[in-house]
Amino acid sequence: MLAQGHLVADPLFVDAPERVEDTAVRFAHAARPAPPGWRRAERDGWVMLRPRDARLPPQGWKIHVSATAEEASRAVATVWEYCVARGIGFKFLRSRTLLALVNSKRAPRSAGGKLVTVYPRSEELLERALEELSTLLRGVKGPYILSDLRWGEGPLYLRYGGFTPRFCFSGDGEYVPAVVRPDGRAVPDVRGAAFKVPPWAGVPPFVAGRIRAARADGAGGFPYRVEKALRFSNSGGVYRALAPGTGRRVVLREARPYAGVDDNGMDAVARLGREHAVLERLAGLGCVPRVLARTRHWEHHFLVEEFVEGNGWRRPWAAATPSSGRARAARSWPRTPTGRARSSPASRRR
Repeated sequence: MLAQGHLVADPLFVDAPERVEDTAVRFAHAARPAPPGWRRAERDGWVMLRPRDARLPPQGWKIHVSATAEEASRAVATVWEYCVARGIGFKFLRSRTLLALVNSKRAPRSAGGKLVTVYPRSEELLERALEELSTLLRGVKGPYILSDLRWGEGPLYLRYGGFTPRFCFSGDGEYVPAVVRPDGRAVPDVRGAAFKVPPWAGVPPFVAGRIRAARADGAGGFPYRVEKALRFSNSGGVYRALAPGTGRRVVLREARPYAGVDDNGMDAVARLGREHAVLERLAGLGCVPRVLARTRHWEHHFLVEEFVEGNGWRRPWAAATPSSGRARAARSWPRTPTGRARSSPASRRR
C-alpha cells in the first residue's frame, strides 16, 4: 500500500503492511461478518464488501471518504450502513494504524487521506450517494485528497478510475494499475497529486458543474510567484518564490490541514506553528532564517521565510566524512551553528 508501510509490520524486517499487528486498534466494523447476500474479502489492509448479485463495472467514478483519526470510526460506520442498505460496493482501511500511514507526512500524496472508497454502479447512484453521504457525514473533518475532486465542503471526494484490479506497464516499465480506453487499450490509471480526468472518460453533468466551480475557486489570488518546488510531501510543499511588490526571494513552507500527522497526533499546520514559534525565539542569532510572514491561501497555511544561500546539512557532512581524511572537520563542523544556538539567550529561556 505504501513504501514506508512495509517498515511497520516488523521491527527488523521489511514486510507487507497488512501483516502489522493492529488488532487492538481495528475499527469495530472490520470484525463484522459480511451481511446476508454480500461477499467480504481483505487485501492489502482493506476490508472489501460487495453484493453477491451485483455486477461491478471495471471502471468509473468512485467516491473517497477522508477523516481524521478521531472521526474515522464514525465515517466507516456511516458508509457501511448506507452502502449495505442500497447495495453499493465499498472498501475501508481496517485500522487506525493503517489510517495513520495514509495520513502521515511520508505517505504518497496520491494516497493521502483515503479511508473509504465507494463504488457506485451508475451515474444515478453516484449522484445520490454524493448528496446523501454529504448530509450523513456533515461535520467530519479530514485531509484534502489531492488526486480527487472535492464534493461540497465535507469529506467526500471523487475521481475516475478502476473498480476492479487491472494492470499494465507504464512508459517507465513499471507494472501499474490500469484503466481501459474506448479502443480497448489498457493505460495507466494515473493517481497524481492533482485531479485529472482521462480525456476519453465520460463526465456526468453534475460532476462537470463541480469541476467548473472548483477551477473558478482556485484560479489566481496567490500573491507569491513560485520559482521552484524544493520539496514535496503529504504535509505540503517547500517552495522558492518571489514576494509580491518587492520581488524579494523567499521560502514558502506549506502546511495542509489534517495531513502529515506525526506519531504525536500533530498535523502539518500544528507543526508549522511550532516551527514559527521556534524561529521567532531564535531570531537574531544569525544562523537561522528570519520569519517574514505567516499567511493562508485557500485552505493551506504558509510560513514565509527569508531565502538564505548556502548548503544544507547533508552536503558539508558528506564532504567531511572520516573516509575523506577530514575526521576532525566532520566532528567540528556541526558544532558551530548548534553551539551558537545553545549559547543564545533564546535557548536559555526554554
